[in-house]
Amino acid sequence: METIKQFFDAYAFLSNFYNAPVSYNGLTYQNSEAAFQAQKEIRDEDRKKYTSMNPSQAKLAGRNCKLRKDWEDIKDKINSEITRINALISKY
Repeated sequence: METIKQFFDAYAFLSNFYNAPVSYNGLTYQNSEAAFQAQKEIRDEDRKKYTSMNPSQAKLAGRNCKLRKDWEDIKDKINSEITRINALISKY
C-alpha cells in the first residue's frame, strides 16, 4: 500500500483546501476548510458567513473568531467528520 505524503495531484481531494461543496450541520460550504473553521463559532448565524468563503478566507476568519468553549474537546471529531464527508463526495 502506498503512503500518501502530500495532498497534490491524485490526492488533492483529501486537502481541506480542495474546492468541493461540503454540507455539514445543515449548511453547505465551498470547501472542507470553511466547514471546519465555521464550527469554531459560537452562534449559528456566524457560521453562515463561512459558506461563501474560500479556504484562505475561512482560515483567517477562524483564527480571529471567539472560540466556543468546547472547541478543544470537539475539534478532532469535527475535522474527522468533515474530512470523511469530503472524501466520499470527491470520489463521485
